[in-house]
Amino acid sequence: MSSSMPPVLASYVQQCIDDRSLTTLTSVLDTPTNWLLIRFLVSALQKSNHGNSAAAAQSRGAPANNYKVIFVSVFRSFDTWSELARKCGVNLQDAVASSKLCYIDGLAVGGNSPIGAMPLENLTLRDLNLCLISAIKVLSAEDPSSKILVIIDGIDFLLACQPKTSSNDIQQVLLELQSLVHGVVTTCAADSALLHSTDASATPLELEHTTLARGLAHQARWLFQLRPLETGQSKEVSGSIRISRGGAWESNEGARDLVEGEWLFHFRNDEGVKVWGRGEA
Repeated sequence: MSSSMPPVLASYVQQCIDDRSLTTLTSVLDTPTNWLLIRFLVSALQKSNHGNSAAAAQSRGAPANNYKVIFVSVFRSFDTWSELARKCGVNLQDAVASSKLCYIDGLAVGGNSPIGAMPLENLTLRDLNLCLISAIKVLSAEDPSSKILVIIDGIDFLLACQPKTSSNDIQQVLLELQSLVHGVVTTCAADSALLHSTDASATPLELEHTTLARGLAHQARWLFQLRPLETGQSKEVSGSIRISRGGAWESNEGARDLVEGEWLFHFRNDEGVKVWGRGEA
């Protein structure tokens, strides 16, 4: 596990990567998920065993953690993610070159994507799904024993840019995706205006977003919620992170030692992120 990972989060992130499940990260405008999502990506890449490491693990009778990651971003550029990963000790361009990472660039629709990245022809759910299936086939063909983790940043944006796309369409794609890969991690905005729009004045987009956010929480085994402080902004505290079991959690599963809880966090740019419990120094 990366030294940039806050210790209190390490076991939860590790469990989500190891599980064959959907993990949902929600945020609001003041508390984006980029610092948390990059740690899911970095942790999966650092867990991966290749070449002699994988062979050595198998010779000992231990399963090889041969992870490959498909990372989709429609909000932020590859350079932005690369800089965040660099601060966590990982070079994303090297990961792409070594086929440990397949980057699908939602900002480079039709071309002009980073070297080795897969551009989308159009920013639609259909094209994204086709691109994901293509990437899964490529990675599976290269190494059938690999565990593929799909990370999608901003899938809820498709509701806004494609009016004909419904929340049910997105949930169905994610459900089918789960059957093809080891695990899925996705983000979704959870601003109050988007989650409490159930009255007659709500727009179709607001209603669809509410349905999607609730659906993703129901499909997830673990739910990470980032929120600002109720008392307002603080120089020492960026917000709170609540980790809870989603609707897909089953009481007879493992990881019973991982309890639901809420912590404070402070994202400090070049200095990383600190996470602690209320009342702790």
